[in-house]
Amino acid sequence: MREVLLLVKLLLSKSELIFLRKHLMFILYNLKTEFFLDIILINYTSRNSNKPSQNTI
Repeated sequence: MREVLLLVKLLLSKSELIFLRKHLMFILYNLKTEFFLDIILINYTSRNSNKPSQNTI
């Protein structure tokens, strides 16, 4: 990963790099949050389906 970043830095000018970095961070952030949301949803649904409902006493 670091080698790729070094190559990108060499190939691009400074302004393009800043522009790209902002977009990359935005994209990575979105991917990360979607990923975590998926995990939370999966955990939540599996937990709820496994345990019996608490309303029945």
